[in-house]
Amino acid sequence: MNDFEYDPDGFDIESFRDVIRSHWIYQGPCNMMNWHVTIRDDSVTQIEVCPSFQIVYGGPDDGKKVWTPFQFQVLDFLSEAGVDEVQECGSMTYSFRDGHGPFIGIVGSYRGKPFALRVHLEPDPSTEPLEVIDRIKNEVRKIEEETW
Repeated sequence: MNDFEYDPDGFDIESFRDVIRSHWIYQGPCNMMNWHVTIRDDSVTQIEVCPSFQIVYGGPDDGKKVWTPFQFQVLDFLSEAGVDEVQECGSMTYSFRDGHGPFIGIVGSYRGKPFALRVHLEPDPSTEPLEVIDRIKNEVRKIEEETW
């Protein structure tokens, strides 16, 4: 899910990601989230973000696939200097129509460029774990950093 496309119209996705991260507060050990960014046919940058799965290493939950709860500070995000205007903001539970889990949706513009944001409240079930929660070393690290 962590894929990015070049935006010829100049949507500053890296800066936008920093803004999202600054208002995404994990309630436990986690450093990563899943991102999917595309440019729609109407030139709107579509951003989907969700928590990532993790694998526990060591302790009684060894080998379990888990994810860390979080809060997204919507009002603080909406008052960011670069968030110019918001046309829509809402939330949705599970959708039988399109199979999406619960999310917060925001449509607006960032630094003058249109965006549609979905903050998914649960991990995408089709994604693989991105991190290891190491209960032996008491640390969280990316899966790619594994040496065991």
